[in-house]
Amino acid sequence: MTRGFTFIELMVSITILGLLMAGVGGLLDSGLRDWGKGEVKVEAQQNLRLAMERITRDIRLALEVTGNSDHDELELKLPGNKIIKYYLVTQSLWGPGGLTGKVLERKEDSKQAEPVASYLKLVEFSYEPNGTYRDCEKVNVLLRTELPSGELIEINTGIALRGKFLPRR
Repeated sequence: MTRGFTFIELMVSITILGLLMAGVGGLLDSGLRDWGKGEVKVEAQQNLRLAMERITRDIRLALEVTGNSDHDELELKLPGNKIIKYYLVTQSLWGPGGLTGKVLERKEDSKQAEPVASYLKLVEFSYEPNGTYRDCEKVNVLLRTELPSGELIEINTGIALRGKFLPRR
């Protein structure tokens, strides 16, 4: 009696192994695709969070919102007569995973503008209590971006001008 596998046994084994490998490959491909989508979403969310943190810090320090402010631009007067302006740059930016959008920039006095966040679709400022920058006590900020899948991500908050109530020297 000879030991070994028959040709049919080998073919059945190879077929079963091939089916298992195809299934594992499909799962791996699906996992990598989902990971890529998650990475893009995290990138977009992190951009929004960082921008909101920076804007919030400046608004809290602000003495007043100046006359060059409207619904898509914000100009603040900080202690030491420092003027800071936030605005969206009109050119679009392409990013990882198909993210697109505009850049939010922060300009301090006569210094060169610096980017605060990327891939934004909308930046909107509103003012309380009367809807205009005059005698503004609170600024509401809305930041929005759109993922390549079409999902909108937005973050909004209201920030009081604390510097307005500090004693001035």
